[in-house]
Amino acid sequence: MTSDFGPDDECAVFISFDNPFSLAAAALIGSIVKRKQTTRALTIYMAGIDVTRRNRVRIEAIAAGRKDVNLHWLSLDGALRRHLQELYTRAKTFYPPAAYSRLVMDSLLPAHVSRIVYLDVDTILRRDVCDLYDTPMDGNVMLAAIDPLVAASGSAALCGVGEAPGNATMRYGEHLSALVARANTAGLSFAGDQDYYQSGVLVIDVTAYRNHRCAERMLEATGRIRDLPFPDQDALNIVLAGRIGTLDPRWNMVATLYGLFETGRSPLPADSMNALLSDPWLVHFTSRPKPWHLGCTHPFASEWHAALHGTAFQDWTPNRLNQSLARIPRGLRVARKLLARRLGAGGHA
Repeated sequence: MTSDFGPDDECAVFISFDNPFSLAAAALIGSIVKRKQTTRALTIYMAGIDVTRRNRVRIEAIAAGRKDVNLHWLSLDGALRRHLQELYTRAKTFYPPAAYSRLVMDSLLPAHVSRIVYLDVDTILRRDVCDLYDTPMDGNVMLAAIDPLVAASGSAALCGVGEAPGNATMRYGEHLSALVARANTAGLSFAGDQDYYQSGVLVIDVTAYRNHRCAERMLEATGRIRDLPFPDQDALNIVLAGRIGTLDPRWNMVATLYGLFETGRSPLPADSMNALLSDPWLVHFTSRPKPWHLGCTHPFASEWHAALHGTAFQDWTPNRLNQSLARIPRGLRVARKLLARRLGAGGHA
């Protein structure tokens, strides 16, 4: 698809996903399109990994008839894809390789893009994304919301709606202390008194990102500090320490905030927390079960399903069959990762 708008007028968003997350991407794009309030040009740049032709067509149809919205596919292959696969293999976590593309998005985006909003695909908008795009950078390379888990130094077992991430076995405050020590040992400066940011929602000055060689430095950091619990997020915080501005938390309302609130470990004053939980501008479904899983009780799960209305995915509902089928590609991906890690460990023995 092409756009009739010039780059100076464009509001730009970047997302990345593989085929099993096409449903989540459709809900996110559906929410973006429905919440858009003006005729301003919006381009959503999509880095798809092995997304089927059928799903591409169904996703493209979401913006059909909207002259102000352009969906643009980006190619993520060759050496760049292999590098992301290597990063995925090294990581302790099981986030798919597409999740790490935020680190190298400057290599994927057209040269004219000077600012971008990055969104994880397990998010939905409740406000015009162009408002997020227009947030003043104030000289920062990037804007992000402070990770409330680190801010509260809470236990991962207490900080989720549903189950906690399987990799989150330590207190998040301890994770930050360990990260500081490992970064300094590796010759990378990172102080424990700096804010630690959540990487699922970002506003990036792409020009500054390129000028400061941020992608190269982040990939270098992940190579110098092996087995980071959250490779992309940890590298982002290390490399851009002091150059990240703070977003209003309503732009990244993570599911774990409910657990913090209920256990009295809120990182925000009560009135601010109530406003955030009752009327967030963006909802981030960070914990399982997610809205596309059986048994999801998240307060905004119904809005996620509503975002699919009017799309080719609107009749989809979770059931035991599609949940079982959805586990197959993830299981294969995880098995390949574990095998690659074992073979790599054997090669270094």
